Amino acid sequence: MTPNSEKLVRFDWAIRYILRDISNFDILEGFLTALLNEDIKVLSILDAESNQEDSNDKFNRVDLLIEDSQKRKLIIEVQNNRETHYLERLLYGTSKVIVENIKSGEP
Repeated sequence: MTPNSEKLVRFDWAIRYILRDISNFDILEGFLTALLNEDIKVLSILDAESNQEDSNDKFNRVDLLIEDSQKRKLIIEVQNNRETHYLERLLYGTSKVIVENIKSGEP
């Protein structure tokens, strides 16, 4: 490291290692509320390495599951690398959240 360089914390690192504690969700909620200009509640931070329900299931790279002021559940993915198959991952992640949250008898 050169004398003039700065140490920076990446946002994805902060979410995974600092803000994942439920006692720190207010920091994350405040940031997202300011960013989206709407009251946001963080429901969970989803870990890509641990959300595989069985060996045939795909890894889901969704990072945040939030709820807005209209009680809609939204998915926020944080990434800093260019990745292929983004739309396929988005469709998979969205479908998985819908299936996990639908109740019996709901349309």
